Amino acid sequence: MRMNVGIAVAMLIALMLTIVLPAGGVLSEKSLFKELGLPEFPGAKLVTEINLEGKQLGSLAEEFCPFLGLSDMKQVSILTYSISSAVNAQEVFKFYEPSLAKPDWKTIIRSFDGDNALAILFNEKMGLFVMRVDPPKEKDREMTMMRITGRIDPSKIAGPNPPDFPWRMRPAWSASKIPVGQAISVPPSEKLYLRATGSMVKARILDQNTAEIRLASQSDDAGKLVRTGELLSLELTPRVIVDEIILPGAVPVVLEITDGSLALKGGSGPQDKVARLSVIATSAPTTIESFPLVSGAHSVKVVGDKVSVALSQVQGGSFEVEVTGGDLALLLPKDASAKLDVSAPSGKIENLTGIAPQESAADHLKLQVGEGKATITLKAINGTVCIKMAN
Repeated sequence: MRMNVGIAVAMLIALMLTIVLPAGGVLSEKSLFKELGLPEFPGAKLVTEINLEGKQLGSLAEEFCPFLGLSDMKQVSILTYSISSAVNAQEVFKFYEPSLAKPDWKTIIRSFDGDNALAILFNEKMGLFVMRVDPPKEKDREMTMMRITGRIDPSKIAGPNPPDFPWRMRPAWSASKIPVGQAISVPPSEKLYLRATGSMVKARILDQNTAEIRLASQSDDAGKLVRTGELLSLELTPRVIVDEIILPGAVPVVLEITDGSLALKGGSGPQDKVARLSVIATSAPTTIESFPLVSGAHSVKVVGDKVSVALSQVQGGSFEVEVTGGDLALLLPKDASAKLDVSAPSGKIENLTGIAPQESAADHLKLQVGEGKATITLKAINGTVCIKMAN
């Protein structure tokens, strides 16, 4: 297969890793290693184990099966191990080669480009297997293995129109340091992707096409900047202390926050509109305030923590919030105009708006506020959804 097919699959896997449910601890009876008969790498320490199947997969199958060449998706299993920085990535891959050769796995891509090590294999009856080893210079170096179980047609892998993805799983492009306290133009790129790990991120989103990273200390290394075609990617140094981030509302923005927190505010001016915002947060409480919902499609997906959203305007566009393992609170302005679809599987819904719902059940309701110009979808799995109107 061509290299670009492997790259597309790698980018799909990268996105999946950002939205599946994190867990950790001791290997379960259905663990990936036990299913495939894989030995544990000497000296490796289990950090995270994820096993999703059936209803736990949610929308993953619908979103990714067409691009991964899968006729169905039965299970997603992920193991993350911490490994020594002294171990060569090729040694790790060589250690597992005999085990992976037994069930006749075929290689889509095997790359040791620069410091990145990645292998993607498939078996038509068993699905996809992905193995990634962090560069040796990573402070908390990890080895990740991912198995997607299902029947696969290799001719359909990375089908037409795959979505946009973070740059970190692509081949190594030259990266430069993020300038601190300086305006960073998004054009000629069309979108901004920002990733932060272990940082408490405070951000404002304004009607402009530049971004700016402000740190508590000007001498700190803010992280890496990569411009690849239509995407400008900013990856902050893990656990860097952020003073404030200014985000551009004039272009689509994707924020990926892990093991930290996000406090995002919209601009106070009448022109501070937001083209498109996507937030993907894992183990990071997320607060969004003064957000104008007047146009565009916006989404927030949070796993393992709570979300609070306060909208300053609600006159058009769409806003989707999905939380797993946390509570969700929404505050609407008095003059809001929206149709709300709210669900809380294994949780509960608190409608404190004073408006009678159009449809109501213990874990689902539909509600119209005003003329219903905007569309708002709320979902909390194992959590409470609370909706209020501003005084």
